[in-house]
Amino acid sequence: MTKRLFCLAYSKTLTLRFATILLTSPVIFSAAADNLQVASSWAKPPYIIPQNHSGFEIELMTEVFKDLVHGVDFVYMPYERSVEMLQRKQTDVTLTLNNLSGIDSKYLSDVYVFYQNVALSLKSKNLSIQNLQHLSEYSVVGFQSASDVLGVDFAEAVRNNKLYIEIADQMRQLELLLNEQVDVIIIDLNIFHYLSIELTGSDQFDKVTVHPFFARSLYSAGFKDIVLMKQFNQGLGKYVSSGRYQVLKAKYNFKDVEPLIK
Repeated sequence: MTKRLFCLAYSKTLTLRFATILLTSPVIFSAAADNLQVASSWAKPPYIIPQNHSGFEIELMTEVFKDLVHGVDFVYMPYERSVEMLQRKQTDVTLTLNNLSGIDSKYLSDVYVFYQNVALSLKSKNLSIQNLQHLSEYSVVGFQSASDVLGVDFAEAVRNNKLYIEIADQMRQLELLLNEQVDVIIIDLNIFHYLSIELTGSDQFDKVTVHPFFARSLYSAGFKDIVLMKQFNQGLGKYVSSGRYQVLKAKYNFKDVEPLIK
């Protein structure tokens, strides 16, 4: 399918309208009629890995809903589209939401995952970065929309930095840092860990200094139905108390760091 879409995208006869539909339409990998539909953003390993329905968030949802005797069909799409589908009640559940997502908080579950964004620099460069303001002195590559979601202090620190850019390709962030083409990258701790192994074959944490300037980003699931959300909260609580939550974190070798900002 991927090869076919690639060829179509570059066909001279492909219209702009059709290309837009291809890029914005959700990708559904299963279709059991009685299953819950769960909307998710595109790949964010190790949290979301669409290719084989794996990743921490995907497996957590699958297991909790299985305990509640619900099957799930995952639908992968751009983040904004996943939020829109829930707002229009076109999906049962949307993953990775918080109070800034535009969903009424009464439809948001208990927190089920947190991301830990950090600034990373190479130890070999021995950069003096003691606070966010020091980032204005270096070349910095953030993930897409980092300056919108990481707080006012960070946005101010990079606002006038001509050497600050944001990119969607997080593997490219790693390449730029490890090849000494940029001084600092802004990235989630566990995404860095996962992608560094994908890129180099081994964990690269021994080569970087972690600057934990950002508070943890706490995420809930959004629900179309409040009754189902309450059932999920109960199931999630049992899943955590059983120890299975920690087992799943260990499976993906999740790392944690105490943030300087709570």
